[in-house]
Amino acid sequence: MSDNVLIQFLLAVHSICSAGTKIESSLNELQTALDAAESDNHALYANIANALYRMAARNRTVLAFSRELLARANKKCRRPQYVVDELRVAISLEDLREVSAKVKELMSLDSDDPYATLGVTLSNLMSGKLSDASAQLTFMKEANPNISNFAIYHFASAVIAKYKDNSFDKFMQMINDAIISHFDKIQSMPFGVEYLRQLDSDFLMGIIYQIMDYAPLIPMKSPNETLKTSERLLNIIVDHSPGISQAYYLLARCLFLHSEWDAADRMIDQCLQRNETVADAYLLRAEIKLMKGQVADADSCLNTGLSFNFAIRESSIFHLIKAKVHKQKNELEKAAELLKAGLKLPQKERSVNLLTKKEAADAQRISIQLELIDCLQSMKQMHEAERVMEEAIAQWKGKPEEEQLLLMNAQIHIAKGDTDGALALLGTVQPGQPNYHSARMKMAEIYLEEKQDKTMFTMCYRSVF
Repeated sequence: MSDNVLIQFLLAVHSICSAGTKIESSLNELQTALDAAESDNHALYANIANALYRMAARNRTVLAFSRELLARANKKCRRPQYVVDELRVAISLEDLREVSAKVKELMSLDSDDPYATLGVTLSNLMSGKLSDASAQLTFMKEANPNISNFAIYHFASAVIAKYKDNSFDKFMQMINDAIISHFDKIQSMPFGVEYLRQLDSDFLMGIIYQIMDYAPLIPMKSPNETLKTSERLLNIIVDHSPGISQAYYLLARCLFLHSEWDAADRMIDQCLQRNETVADAYLLRAEIKLMKGQVADADSCLNTGLSFNFAIRESSIFHLIKAKVHKQKNELEKAAELLKAGLKLPQKERSVNLLTKKEAADAQRISIQLELIDCLQSMKQMHEAERVMEEAIAQWKGKPEEEQLLLMNAQIHIAKGDTDGALALLGTVQPGQPNYHSARMKMAEIYLEEKQDKTMFTMCYRSVF
């Protein structure tokens, strides 16, 4: 049985999609079976790789395994589809050098695969060359009108709209076109291995990462389109592939931002049952515990996360949550010291890759700045608090993060009972700005829950929809 490739392949699929455990060992056993029984079968190598990376929702262990299988297949017999799959794996691994090499290789091959057609566009997006990507996409649409039948075309269009037009509405329209196009092709398929391949959770995860860049930075009670769309896609993934721990974590994050603490906590349980080493899950659980006022439990979650990944101690989010723990214990000086240390952490260089998810470091830095301001105000250090606020405003002026700073600042006003101050801040966000929807929904929430003003609630709600 150990040399039966089909059985080992199905066991690997089970590990990845169903159990979510022993993935590396199942892949090793599959490789052993391939080496023993099918060492020259390049078509089988490529077919297995194609299935596994598409099922695995960006699992790096599976991506690395698939890359190796495809390299072997391509070495034995150079075929366009093998190179297309190598391109896709390189995109998911965020390996720009490999992507560029595979795009050049595909130029010398005859392939009508949409990824081959859009290879230059995708490579330009990974390189941060937005104008070149936009021009190339337009050219490809004119040269090959049928390309718009494919989900990847609408996905690339959405990314370009996101960064070039800075339009949330246009971005979401194109993302929804990508989602519809993708699911139209699989809606009549029976469930099975081929369905999981065509479901392509690798592609869906790329969509989710792009959408989540627009997610609110703080929990909200009002409906949010980005969270609803992400939740819908993530639920599809976990319904069909309950072994994908990362999908449970992201689902927990969405539910947390929708202020559904208990549901988020249940998703964290599901994530950790499959992979107990996901340090981010413990940090998220700590945030949930803080929201519930369970300070000791929050501290315990932080320590558990540290035991699995000590590197998180040097992250902005760890400093922020730990400071909130001290703050709820009324240990304001300790909280302020941690927050100041968090602001001194070295900042990562921003990635130019427009196909990957944004780093959360900027949003976390804004949160730290505002928490520090609040701590300093509580300690009656008004001059220092004003200095930090002036620095924050100057740092983010003219950048997308400026509006995020405003939204978080409004939340602090609400927490202190200053609803009028919060409404005044939120009212400065204008239509067309990326956070306009979030600002209006937050205003609607304040009018309904804090001021019991149903007329103004309705006006704010209608201004969005």
